Amino acid sequence: MHFIRIVSIVAIATCAVAVCVSRWAPRSGRFRAFREAHVVAIDGVFLAIGDQAPRLLDTAAGEVSRLALPSGYGLQNVSFSDWIDEDKQRQMAGLWVQYQGSHDSGLVAQFGLARLSFPSGHVLECVPDAPILNSPPCWYPGAQPRVLFAAMDGRLYQCTFSDGRSFDSQVTEVKLANGARAPRRLSDCFVTAPVWPKVPALGGRLIAEIADRPIRGHFTSSRLWWLRLTPDGAAIAEMGPLSVPETGYADDAWECLPSVTALPDGGCLLAYQRTTDFGKTRDLCVARVNIDTVTGEPTFRPSSARKIAAGVALLPAAFTPDAAWVYVVEGKPMLKSATVRRIPVDLDTLASHATTVRVP
Repeated sequence: MHFIRIVSIVAIATCAVAVCVSRWAPRSGRFRAFREAHVVAIDGVFLAIGDQAPRLLDTAAGEVSRLALPSGYGLQNVSFSDWIDEDKQRQMAGLWVQYQGSHDSGLVAQFGLARLSFPSGHVLECVPDAPILNSPPCWYPGAQPRVLFAAMDGRLYQCTFSDGRSFDSQVTEVKLANGARAPRRLSDCFVTAPVWPKVPALGGRLIAEIADRPIRGHFTSSRLWWLRLTPDGAAIAEMGPLSVPETGYADDAWECLPSVTALPDGGCLLAYQRTTDFGKTRDLCVARVNIDTVTGEPTFRPSSARKIAAGVALLPAAFTPDAAWVYVVEGKPMLKSATVRRIPVDLDTLASHATTVRVP
């Protein structure tokens, strides 16, 4: 009888601890359903001096709103999951910055990779020791809270968030797998702006901007490449150039900040920025991506790309869900003269149908 009493007491205590732990742990919905995200974030600093609140562009409705943040906090390089939970909350991840005092001080108290609920803005988790993002992260396919991102050191990393079960989010570097098929060493590459399009024609491949590692602090040029990960998403199985070298194509041309969307006919459309004067002027170009019928590898020829905008800001373009329009930021960012414009992809109607979107 004494033994049964002890077991009962231990069982009750265990349940109490479990309840407390579940209340302390960050809440995250368990049921998740696929809902493609038609919202992209524009870092606030690009639209107003000292503004740390991202602007949220609804690419379906063509509306821009301001994400409210607590005083003294900033959020940059934000991306959104393609699923929602039972509370109809999506998740977003990005670089979370806490300032000493107000953000006007410029003094950073702490920063890290953060995961938040959207639209509630509830902070689910912050990984303070994660490498600093150089661009928005990519969400892995499926319903697991896991992202891949490029860091300021030019390397790729992946973070598997704890998802409320514990506080042990894991960040590891994504390297070439043993026996990977790659025409160059990843250690020689500086990776920026990876995107993981939900485009069936790409066969699960990512697109990223890759440059040679800087010499004496200076980059030479960058090109767009494709990457395919191993089934567990922990390493790169193969990689290759998306941009096909052509005679007469400027060696000093930069291809950067790719955006990719599916076309109604099942094809793949690419938007990217191109510059030949070290970023002084940036053109937005669009091109159809060709898929090799045997290998499935994607490529495009720069000569086939069409310039549809000039003087765009250093931000990736965003397609509307039907791929008929593309949003860009033009003007002089950080000087309160930048505007968000919607441009038709149909090249014959560009001049007469470009429209400006009001930014709050």
